[in-house]
Amino acid sequence: MYKLYFDGASRGNPGPASFGGVIYDSNGKEVLTYNKAIGRFSNNVAEYMGVLMGLKICIENDIKKVDIYGDSKLVVEQLNGNWKVKHENMKKIYDEIQDLLHPKGDFFKKGHIFEHLTFNHVRRHLNKRADQLANEALDEL
Repeated sequence: MYKLYFDGASRGNPGPASFGGVIYDSNGKEVLTYNKAIGRFSNNVAEYMGVLMGLKICIENDIKKVDIYGDSKLVVEQLNGNWKVKHENMKKIYDEIQDLLHPKGDFFKKGHIFEHLTFNHVRRHLNKRADQLANEALDEL
């Protein structure tokens, strides 16, 4: 089982924004990292972009069993279907994530891409590496 930690950052809200993430293998070894500055967005949009990119990286690397952790309670609760997504910018990314999780069409007849997937909220102090990666992307602007 892999673990993916994601984070988003925005200096100003909205302001210059980025995301970052890290994937650990079942032994707790860091196997993949990612980050990117994304322009002027809110922190919530940056958090969503962090999840989206993490899911895409899992798919590209054939990671089918993953527990996902983030310190944005809003994003985690929305992705778990407990809270509604109202903001238009977040809704677009949410819909893209749902398309990844629930593919349609002939190409995906075998079913879902992920065999196991959870979204979990963690306290900020447990998400330091993803936060560091998101801030490194902002620092490079």
